[in-house]
Amino acid sequence: MLGLCLIALLAGCAAVGPDYVPPKLSDAGIPGQWTSNADVAGRDKGANASPASPWWNELDDPLLDRMVSEGFRTSPTLEAAVARVRQARAAFAETRAAGMPSVDGKATSEHAASDSSGKPSTDSWLSTNASWEIDLFGAVRRGNEGAAARAAAQQATLADVRVSLAADITDAYLSFRACQSNVALSEQDVVSREATEKLTAASVTEGFTAPYQAIRSKASVAEAKTQLASTRAYCARQENLLTRLAGIPRTELTMQLAGKPTGLDRLPVPRHFGVAIPAQSLTQRPDIRAAERKVAAASADIGLAEADRYPRLTLNGSLGYEVEGTGSGALSFGTWSFGPSLSLPIFDGGRRKAAVDVAKARYDEALAEFKAKARSAIQEVEDALTRYAAAHERAENARVSANQYQQFFKTVEIRYSEGASNLLELEDARRSMLDAQQTLLNVMQERLQAWVALNRATGGAALYEPEAIATGSPRTAPAE
Repeated sequence: MLGLCLIALLAGCAAVGPDYVPPKLSDAGIPGQWTSNADVAGRDKGANASPASPWWNELDDPLLDRMVSEGFRTSPTLEAAVARVRQARAAFAETRAAGMPSVDGKATSEHAASDSSGKPSTDSWLSTNASWEIDLFGAVRRGNEGAAARAAAQQATLADVRVSLAADITDAYLSFRACQSNVALSEQDVVSREATEKLTAASVTEGFTAPYQAIRSKASVAEAKTQLASTRAYCARQENLLTRLAGIPRTELTMQLAGKPTGLDRLPVPRHFGVAIPAQSLTQRPDIRAAERKVAAASADIGLAEADRYPRLTLNGSLGYEVEGTGSGALSFGTWSFGPSLSLPIFDGGRRKAAVDVAKARYDEALAEFKAKARSAIQEVEDALTRYAAAHERAENARVSANQYQQFFKTVEIRYSEGASNLLELEDARRSMLDAQQTLLNVMQERLQAWVALNRATGGAALYEPEAIATGSPRTAPAE
């Protein structure tokens, strides 16, 4: 008995297989600072700050906030991810229970008649069986480590689904708002071209203009109407996408989407265009965390496979109690047993060794996938920063162009009211102004899409609070 107690005390003191060491992002090539001009590199205390609120709140748009909330509440994709988290947690609980003593009970009762006397008899049996595997070489411990890592990986995957869903809804919402503005500009363009067509037709009738000019004007109107119809169809598709992502009924969503200002004011603008991107932001990406937890699980599997090559000791015990009853009386007695059971792997043709090799290869695969995921994340952040900086620069130039063309149109409009310009000059100036506004709208949309991509690439770890940006790094992204 003393020997068994010592074995129980030593159980779990040694675990075969490698002790897990988390891989470093530096091994995957994470830069000390981001190379893009829009970036904020940072390794000081400010770079570790956490966003004060969800990143999409920067747009100050209650409808967007509601759509993201509804998406989180009703998304089937999110529900499936939650279910996978529950499965992983249940599997962890099941694995953890394997290292604890188990006790089973059994009760039976039989009624029979004696062949000699014909008197009835009753036999009742109550028994319990107990077993407990002593974790001599860490098989149970490694199994628990692997199950816990897989549960954590599924939890991180759930967070990644939430990040993607929020980014998809925000991107679709901004695309829809930009499309609404495109429709408004296209409608003005159609009106302008129709006015030019009428004026050209009248000029042809009077003999002041060649007939081919009227043909070109009609073609121009048809082209503008075709573009308008295409833009309206795109808006409908974006609305369909929002209905699917947010789970809000189409009729209700249509009513809420209609209640917005006209023109370029339909597009929401972030409170802060200056963005701080800590160098450690990649560690906050849920997919990076999930990949790292998969590496941990693969490492634990190596120890589990190694432990299978060593003896396994199990303590078994049973206790039984039987009652025999007849017409003349009853007899009862009990039985018990207790002892160790030792399983010794002797010869398996190399199966267990091959299982260890498989586990090691799977660990190498998981580690390579982690590095690939990290490198992909680095590229996504750099691309988003580059796109964000370029869009900001283009937006400033496009805004100057739109303002100048608007002033030009107002000047021509005044000259037309005074009789110094004709209607053709006025409509040409109007279309130039609309084209410049269209360009500005496209650039604004591109900058917002780059802003969404930046938040998606950092897993929502971008910083927007002015004090965080000021202390987080010596450089910031361009601000408004």
